Amino acid sequence: MKVEKTNVMRILDQKKVNYNSYSYVDTDAISGMEVAEVLGQNPNQVFKTLVTVSGKNVNYVFVVPVCKELDLKKAAKAVGEKSIEMIKSKELLSLTGYVHGGCSPIGMKKFFKTVIDEWDDLRRKYGNNGDPDNMKVPPKVRKAQELFNATLKDMESDGKFIQKGSVIEEWAKHLSEEAQFNVPSYTECFIAENLLRQYIDYVHEPLSKEATDEAEKWKKRENTNLGAANISFDVRQSSDDVYYLDMGHLANLIDKAPDKNKDVGLSRSAIVYKPMRDAVGHTSLLTSVAKKQLTVEYENIKSRLVKLLQELDSKSN
Repeated sequence: MKVEKTNVMRILDQKKVNYNSYSYVDTDAISGMEVAEVLGQNPNQVFKTLVTVSGKNVNYVFVVPVCKELDLKKAAKAVGEKSIEMIKSKELLSLTGYVHGGCSPIGMKKFFKTVIDEWDDLRRKYGNNGDPDNMKVPPKVRKAQELFNATLKDMESDGKFIQKGSVIEEWAKHLSEEAQFNVPSYTECFIAENLLRQYIDYVHEPLSKEATDEAEKWKKRENTNLGAANISFDVRQSSDDVYYLDMGHLANLIDKAPDKNKDVGLSRSAIVYKPMRDAVGHTSLLTSVAKKQLTVEYENIKSRLVKLLQELDSKSN
């Protein structure tokens, strides 16, 4: 018996994608749950395609298991909208080319942002890149995990060492989860501290004796380490003292609180920030309490830094 092909099947054939087709035309099944039942399939693995529209008249497609309902509030959050609603059935054909009950995310008239329920979680769980359109995972967290995955795969290019079900796979899985916090946190430290150094250079802020003594201490330690390693080339782009100072000393130079117990200043945040910053710099894994504290303190530092840079920008224009 010749199988009548749908748009989706023709597209998959054209792309040379292997697939299995199922038919329920000779049954009384109408709803997704009924279809799953007559086909003998797990309802969690049979999906329905739902088309929505936002208040800005932007369409989004959601693919969810037939045994579940689409939570419109969560769906709106996932695509970065304030609210969305289902489109009217009569609009489906002209918009997508499909009729109600026979809609697919593949082969629509236009390309719409599509979110597939749990696909993103499953992809990330097994070390693959997920769905960048799914905003339930912040972009910098997603990018951190993608960088971790790419780096790990690059390490394995010389010889696979992660076997399914092995203890090393468990290690990698745990590190992947931690990388979602540590990698962005290190990047935040890198950006904030180097912006402060650039600021100090730009305004020609003189270094205090405390700062120069601190820089000298680290220069001597670095020279000792370079000698032990038999390294004679430069490892830093700049040997200026300011590049040997951490957030605490940098903050004291440009935004020191007159009273460390009550006045606002970048220097106060730097004190709380330092233990967690040092732990991240040493590639340690932070506790949940430390993660929360670092997140809160970084937001405070970011706000103070942005204010300083805005003031500088307004003066220079």
